[in-house]
Amino acid sequence: MGTFGPASEEPYRRRVTDVLRLVVAAAVIVWCAVRGEVIGGAERSVFKYLNSLPNGLRPLFRDVYRVGGFFAIGLVCAAALFGRRWRLVRDLALAGIGSFAVAIVLHHRIGEPVDAAARFHLISRWPRSPSFPTLRIATALGIFATAAPYLARPTRRVLVVIALAMSVAAMYLGAAYPADVVGAAAVGWGIAALIHLIFRSPGGRPTALQVTESLAEMGIDVEQVRLNPYQQAGFTRMLGHDAYGPLWIKVIGRDEVDAQFLARLWQSVVYKDVAPRVSWTRVADIEHEAYLTLLARDNGVRVPKVLVAGRGGPGAALLVERAIDGNALEDLAPDAITDELLDAIWRDVERLRAAHIVHGRLNSAHVRVDDDGPAIVRFDRAILSGSDALASRDVAELLASTSILVGTKRAVRAACDTLGSDDLRAAEPMLQPAALSRQTRVRAGHRRLARAHFAQLREDLAEITGTTNGELRDVYRVKPASVLMGIATLTAVSALLTQLSSPSVVWDTVSAAQPGWLIAAFLISMATAVPYAAGMMGSIPFRVPLWPAIELQIAMAFSNLAVPVMGGAPLQVRFLRKQGADMATAVASGGILDPVGSGIAQLALFVTAVLFAPNRLSLGAVSVLGIAETLVGVGAALGVAAGVVFGIRRLRHAVLPSLRQAVVNLARILRSPRQLALLLGGNAIAALLNGVCVFACLQALGTTVSLWTLLALNIGVGALASSVPAPGGNVAVATVGLSGTLVAIGVPEHIAVASVLINQLVVNYIPGVLGWIATRDLIQRDYL
Repeated sequence: MGTFGPASEEPYRRRVTDVLRLVVAAAVIVWCAVRGEVIGGAERSVFKYLNSLPNGLRPLFRDVYRVGGFFAIGLVCAAALFGRRWRLVRDLALAGIGSFAVAIVLHHRIGEPVDAAARFHLISRWPRSPSFPTLRIATALGIFATAAPYLARPTRRVLVVIALAMSVAAMYLGAAYPADVVGAAAVGWGIAALIHLIFRSPGGRPTALQVTESLAEMGIDVEQVRLNPYQQAGFTRMLGHDAYGPLWIKVIGRDEVDAQFLARLWQSVVYKDVAPRVSWTRVADIEHEAYLTLLARDNGVRVPKVLVAGRGGPGAALLVERAIDGNALEDLAPDAITDELLDAIWRDVERLRAAHIVHGRLNSAHVRVDDDGPAIVRFDRAILSGSDALASRDVAELLASTSILVGTKRAVRAACDTLGSDDLRAAEPMLQPAALSRQTRVRAGHRRLARAHFAQLREDLAEITGTTNGELRDVYRVKPASVLMGIATLTAVSALLTQLSSPSVVWDTVSAAQPGWLIAAFLISMATAVPYAAGMMGSIPFRVPLWPAIELQIAMAFSNLAVPVMGGAPLQVRFLRKQGADMATAVASGGILDPVGSGIAQLALFVTAVLFAPNRLSLGAVSVLGIAETLVGVGAALGVAAGVVFGIRRLRHAVLPSLRQAVVNLARILRSPRQLALLLGGNAIAALLNGVCVFACLQALGTTVSLWTLLALNIGVGALASSVPAPGGNVAVATVGLSGTLVAIGVPEHIAVASVLINQLVVNYIPGVLGWIATRDLIQRDYL
C-alpha cells in the first residue's frame, strides 16, 4: 500500500532520539501524576473553554472521539496486514496492548484528584467519567507513534490531526481533563519509543527508486542504486553507476539529521577542541561537506570528484561523488604500505593544514589507495579552522592509525620526514584513547592493549624527535563520570529533603538523643563496610587488596542511595574489571553471587531472629491483596525483563555468559569452606551490625527493644524497601515501614519516628557523603 514503504527500507536502527523521547515521556507522566490538587490557571482556562462550547457540537465531537480512534487504528492495522508487513503488525500490537496496560495501571494507582470535577465545573457529555490517563487516546497515540517511522509524511500529518481532534473532543465531552490528555499522549509516545529501542525502527531514508528519480531530476543518470553494505550512524551510504563509472551516494534522511545534531552537540559539550559546527538542516550538512571537499581539491589534495549536492527525494539531502577504486588503507597488507605511500599521505595532510581544513576523522578508514596513489575521503566531520589543537588531532589520529598498520617507529619516521618534529610534538599529548576515534581504538585492540600501544607510540615519538614525553592533554570538557556523580548527588539530596519536613525536625530529633549512642550508631554503621568487603571477596575467584575493597563498600553507600536495588552493583563490576577480571566473571561475582549470598545470609538471620524474638507483631492490618498485587507486579516485571533479555540477541549474548560463569563460581565456592564462610559470614555479620545500629539509635532516645526483634524487623522492612525502583524510594519505604513496625510492637510513636530518622541519617545519608568522597578517591587511584 502507498501508506507504507518509503521509510521502511533496512537496516533498522535504534536512535538516540528514542531514548530522549522515552525520558521526556516518563518525566511528563510523573509531572501529571503528582499535580494533585494544584491545577494551573492555563489548564483550567483551556478545559473550561472547550468543555463549555455549545451543546449543538456534541454529535460532531462524539463521532470524532468515538470513530476517529477506531478509524485511524483500523487504517494503520489494515495497511500493515494487507501489505504483509508482519514486523509492523507485531510492533503495532505491542504498542496498543502496552499503552492500554500502562494506562490501566496508572489509572488504578493514581486516578483523578477527588474534587477535580467540582473545581473544573465539569459538563459531562460522555457516559464515562474522566480517568488519568485517557485510555482511548493513550492506545491510539501509542499505535500512531509506533507506525510513524514506517509512514509517508502526508499519512503522518493526517494521524497528527486525528490525535489533536480526539484530544479536543475528549475535553469537550468531559471524558478527560487536560492533564489526562497530556498524560495519555506521554504514555503512547513513551511506549512507541520503547518499542523502537527494543526492536529498532526504519531510518526514514528514501528508497533506491526515489534516489534514482531524484538524481535524474538533478541531471545525473544513475543505474543500479543500492545500499552500501558498510553503513554508519547519522546517514545512509548508497552505491550506483553512471556512464563513466561507479558513484558514491550519501543520503541524509528525515530522521537522521536529528541524530547528527545530537551527536555533534554532545561532542561539543563533553570534549574540548572538537569541531564546533552544529548544522540545523540536512542540506546545510551536505553542502558544507561538498564545499570542503572541493576546497581540499583546489589546494592539491586528491579527493573524490563532487558531482552534485542538494535536496532530493522525500525530504532527503543527497551528495554524489565519483567513486575512487581501490581499497581503504586499513585493508591493505602491511607489505603493501610502502614508505612512498606514507609520504604521499602525509603530504596531503600538510596541504590540508595549509588550507586550514580539519578533517575530523583522518584515519586509515578515510584514506583510499588505488593505482594513482592515496586519496582522502568523507569530509562529513570536516571544518575550516585555524586552531592548532584541532589540526594536532588530525595528526594524532592519522599517526595512531598508521602505527597500528606499520608499527610505531616506522609510522613516526614517515610523519616526521614530512611534517617535521615540531608538528609531531604538538600532537603527542593527543595520543591517548580518549582523544582518538572509536575506529582507531577498536583496531588497536582491547583497552589494555590500546593503552600499551599508544604509550609505546609516545615513547618512540619522543625518541625520534629528541624530546621527552609531556603530559597527556585533558580532552574532556565535562567528564562522564563527573556528570553521573553530579546527577547522583542531586538525586540523593532530593531523596533526603523529601524525607525531612524541615531542618527543625532534624535538630529537634538529634538534640533529644544521647551523643554517645549516636557516635556508637555511626561507627557501627561504618563498620559494616568490613564484613561487606569480606562477603564480596568470598564471591570472586582471586584475591583483591583489602583496603580498596573496604573503600568500595563505603563508595557504594553513595550509589545505593541515589540508585536503589542495583546502584552499587556497577561499581563492584567496574572494580573487579580493574582488578583483571573478565566481564563475565565480574558480573557473575559482583552483580549476581554477592547479592545472592547477601540474600541467603539475611534470610537465615531473619528466621533465627524471628524464632528468638520475644515480641510478636500482629499482621491483621496487613492487606493480603496488596501483598499479592506486589508479588504479581514483581513477577511480571521479572518476566518482562527475562523476555527482553532472551528476545534480543545482543542482550542474550551479554547476559548468558555471566549466568554460566555465576554457576561455575557458585560450584567453586561450595567446594571452598573459606570462600563460603566469607560470602555468607561476611553478609550475615553486616546484617547483624545493621540491627545493632537500630538498637543504638533507640538507646540514644532512652528506649530498649530486644535485639532479635530489631534484627527481624530491620531485615524484613529492608528487603521490602530495596525492591522500590526509584531514587530515594527505598529510604522512604524503610523509614515509614520500620517506624510503623516499631509502633506496632509498643514503641511510642514519637520515639519510633525519631529513632528511625536518626538511623537513616547514620546508615544512609552521612555514609552517602563519605561514599561520594570514597568514589572520587577510587576513580583518581584508577580502581574505578
